[in-house]
Amino acid sequence: VHILGDGAVQPPVVVDSLGMAALAEAAETVHAGLSYTSTLKTMPLDRGSPNGTAQGKRKRIHRLRLQLMDTMAVNGMVVGPDLTTLDQVDFRLETDSIDQAPSLFTGILDAGKFPGGTEREGSIVFRQSDPLPCTLVAIYPQMLTESS
Repeated sequence: VHILGDGAVQPPVVVDSLGMAALAEAAETVHAGLSYTSTLKTMPLDRGSPNGTAQGKRKRIHRLRLQLMDTMAVNGMVVGPDLTTLDQVDFRLETDSIDQAPSLFTGILDAGKFPGGTEREGSIVFRQSDPLPCTLVAIYPQMLTESS
């Protein structure tokens, strides 16, 4: 099972036949459960171009902002143009204490430079694999579309 102890992700553990498991670090509040990964892939983006639709035209997403609600994703949140090109979203702020879990975040997070290149589809893949709360409300891409 995967473990969340006092808000911190711990390594997975094996539960023995008596229902017991040894934690890597002691914790007062422990959540244990089966692991799963949430993956979202948007439809091809159609943000338009100077002469009509963006469908079928080459486009480049160069920056991304995510609107999140009650989210705490430390290492497991990644974004990219496809499942093989995913960059980690830097979620911790410089002001966050490193000896405790960050607070739940609600607001718009600058996910930074988008790892993709120029392509015709222009989809965004979002993946969360940590056992932490994550609600993606909206995705705000900055994108350039060729005119022809």
